[in-house]
Amino acid sequence: MVRSARRAGSRVKVRYDDRRDLIRHPESSALGLDSVQVAWSMVDAVWHLCFQLSGQLNELNLPPVAALTQGQDLWQHSCFEMFVKSAGSSYREFNFAPSGASAAYDFKSYRDGQFQRPESLLMSAEAQRDAGMYRLELQLRADGLPWPAQRLGFSCVIEDQQQRKAYWALQHAPGPADFHHSDNFQIELPA
Repeated sequence: MVRSARRAGSRVKVRYDDRRDLIRHPESSALGLDSVQVAWSMVDAVWHLCFQLSGQLNELNLPPVAALTQGQDLWQHSCFEMFVKSAGSSYREFNFAPSGASAAYDFKSYRDGQFQRPESLLMSAEAQRDAGMYRLELQLRADGLPWPAQRLGFSCVIEDQQQRKAYWALQHAPGPADFHHSDNFQIELPA
């Protein structure tokens, strides 16, 4: 089943430039997931992101895409995230719910000076779910990203029907799951 929502514009066939496996936090349950991957690319000033889950998905809280809306506190349920770090210590966090809700937050430094951005950069969200596979493809306007971007981090919170959560990221720092930690900003962008 494919569910999608998009703002004005046409679908672009994307060849992803980079694909990475996310790692489950050692203190969180797998919730039946075997793997989580993220792929990303930029084509014609549009960021294309694809998060893919593989495993036993029946008990996971992954609502269908309904509409592109602005959200808050999306990380409290299933949520896919991208972190974009520019020069210095500032960075921007993007949250994407399976439903099509999104949010973006600016930080002056590690978890300091949080400011929710008033506009959404999300242009489209399309989800596909089959036995053993869930894929969420997103398109974002690149003009609203902090530039020049130097590093990227990707992560997700996956919730099941009993509200248990699994935390996945490119890399985890010691201790509780913390996607804001610089260890998660693993992808260095060319200058």
